[in-house]
Amino acid sequence: MNKRSLRKILLIITMFCALGAIVYGAAKTPAKAPAKEAVKDAKLAAKDAKEAAKEADDAVKDAKKAIKQAKVVNISLFATTNVSRQKKEKKTETVSIVKPADFKVESLADLVVRVKEWWGGILKWIGKQQLNLLVLLLGVLFTFVIVMSLGWFFKKIIIGRIKKHAKGELKKRVCETLNRPLSFLIFTIGVFLSSLRLLNELNDDFFALVLRSFFALMAFSLTWAIYRLVGVLDYHLKRLSQRTDSNLDDLLVTLISKTIKFTITFIAVIFIGQTILGLRITALVAGAGIVGLAMALAAKDTLANFFGSVMIMLDKPFTVGERISLDTLTGTVEKIGFRSTRIRSLSGHMYSIPNSKLADSIVENIAKRPHIKYAFDLTLVYDTTAVQMDRAMEILHEILDNHEGFTKKLPPRIFFTAFNDWSLNISVILWFQSTDYFHVQQWKNDINLEILRRFNAEGLDFAFPTSTNYLVGDPSRELKITTSEEIKK
Repeated sequence: MNKRSLRKILLIITMFCALGAIVYGAAKTPAKAPAKEAVKDAKLAAKDAKEAAKEADDAVKDAKKAIKQAKVVNISLFATTNVSRQKKEKKTETVSIVKPADFKVESLADLVVRVKEWWGGILKWIGKQQLNLLVLLLGVLFTFVIVMSLGWFFKKIIIGRIKKHAKGELKKRVCETLNRPLSFLIFTIGVFLSSLRLLNELNDDFFALVLRSFFALMAFSLTWAIYRLVGVLDYHLKRLSQRTDSNLDDLLVTLISKTIKFTITFIAVIFIGQTILGLRITALVAGAGIVGLAMALAAKDTLANFFGSVMIMLDKPFTVGERISLDTLTGTVEKIGFRSTRIRSLSGHMYSIPNSKLADSIVENIAKRPHIKYAFDLTLVYDTTAVQMDRAMEILHEILDNHEGFTKKLPPRIFFTAFNDWSLNISVILWFQSTDYFHVQQWKNDINLEILRRFNAEGLDFAFPTSTNYLVGDPSRELKITTSEEIKK
């Protein structure tokens, strides 16, 4: 319908209205009324009809101008469509406040005009949404006051009361940990509820985007709270691990804490990205899995050492500071890392052994033995009599039975065990109740000196490897002894 057709229709309607008014006035006017008044009323009606037609013409002009300036349909800067799920391309026309469809800048003056039009549209929209913006502002301020009040209540009232109790350390740390995530969650909920009136005035796509963002922020706040609670668990586990002398517990606690935090972060990113925001993260995760598999194959030795360190931490065959024996190496453990273990030998050399080899080898932990066994033999000459042998064993009992290094559960064992080829053998078996190697060595030194003094005082001779040769004459062979001088001659 063009402008001329609309004008004709308005004129026809106006004429019919004027005719109806004349007929109605003639019916109501007595016969004596003059005809001039009826004509006057008809002219006034025609004048009103012309003014109405003019206003309608202006309205048509304004409508055409508005249609010409905004040919693109949806006013949205954040139109979201899920084309991939339906596997169809949907072309949506959008009216951009920033750049309309017929936006052409040929000169600086055109740019200034467009910017003024854009800014005027924003001011006009703000003028229409004054009440909603006021509700949003008041809601944000009210939410901020509530969050600050709850923070003060947590710090001054709840945590203050918990500090008075000696066993309230765990509760105190839990409250301090949950303070910020809960405040952020409450603030997010308050801002969203305050903006509902304003969001209802926008299109559905923008409202859906804001709603998804709100749920994403809620999930983030809950993830943040769980992440910080893992820190509380890590703190208390480290306090328990400090009660032991080994650093294996500290390494294990750190490993568990980092693993839990990484798992929580990974699950949160997947959930927020794919479930709430609708992003395609499955393909990304699959690609990351393939890359991780390739890296694992390339670094299999490193992973083997890492899992070897985990097994050492869990099984605890040795700890730092203990003396161990591995194959041909004996030394003290100085450091246990995620790749290797460092052992300092008795000669002072430092050895770095991969944890995968340690996990698969037989390790002798010398430091974990409950005592140090020491067995030795005392040999006396064959000229020793039975009385002297009894006296020798009595001396040994006098020296060893009341020694500070032995207990009644494992007392010294002393026996006359054998007639050797060149000696009479006394076996002595001792169990020193100490794992300090050098302390035991000092005890051995003192015991040996005392045995030597007492045996020498009693006239007991120690035997050493000797042999006695007897020469027997042969009648058929004359025994002739020659000296070296005779041989020279």
